Amino acid sequence: MGLFRVEIQVLPAVGDTVKTMSVLVDTGASYLALPGSLLTSLGYRPIDRQRVVFATGEAAVWDVAEVRVRLQGRERTVLAFLTPDGAPQLLGAQTLETFGLGVDPLGKRLIPVDAYLAYCS
Repeated sequence: MGLFRVEIQVLPAVGDTVKTMSVLVDTGASYLALPGSLLTSLGYRPIDRQRVVFATGEAAVWDVAEVRVRLQGRERTVLAFLTPDGAPQLLGAQTLETFGLGVDPLGKRLIPVDAYLAYCS
């Protein structure tokens, strides 16, 4: 799949400073991954810790927060890793699903997708 970036706005937990960021779309990542220093400055605090496995096979444990994000004009609360400074800023699969978006790899863009329920009456 071709790599591409999208712009998101991270809304503050405290205050009124909105941060606009360019993040790499990574369907192999679970959550949104943003610098911990940025999220802390916006008033976010960890709610949990999660084991993370990298493409190299190495692992770490990172803090996770619930973060308010604006993407393509819509706002949602998503899980985000508070990453060390210098780590890649990624938009992962859970964030895409929360926003009802999929990936158009040829057009290098996000597209709306249907949501599914496995309910049978």
